[in-house]
Order: sequence, then structure tokens, then C-alpha cells
Amino acid sequence: MENLLKKLNKMLDQDREKQQKKKDKLKDLLKKMHKRSKEFRKQLEKEKDPAVREQLEQDLRILKIQRKKAIALCKEIKCKK
Repeated sequence: MENLLKKLNKMLDQDREKQQKKKDKLKDLLKKMHKRSKEFRKQLEKEKDPAVREQLEQDLRILKIQRKKAIALCKEIKCKK
């Protein structure tokens, strides 16, 4: 019986460890996305060419949508800041 409990605990610990790694990766990804978003905004302020501005705006919109999805996933798996 004890042997079975030890195996079960080991499996649960591995699952917790995997979840924690997933949370950490997601937090890092969100930080990178936020930083990238700031960079796009700074570039957008400086840029004069309409074609480049349009591309930057599109990239910013895409990044914003991706970030929203990542934040929703983070809330779902209960990431802590």
C-alpha cells in the first residue's frame, strides 16, 4: 500500500512540476510580448512612411490579440504575477 502511495505522489509531483514550467513559460512569453508591444509603439511614433506605419499597426494589432489569448490562458491555469 505504501509503495502505491509513493508512486502516486511521484506522479502527482511530476504533474505539478509540468504545470509550474508551463506557467513560468507563459509568464515569460507575456513579458516578452509586452516588451515587443512597447517597441512597436515607439517605432510607430517615430515612423513617417505610411506603408511602414500600416505594417507596424497591423503587427501591433496581431500582438495585442495574441497577448489577450495568452492572458486568458494564464487566468485559466491560474498564473500568478
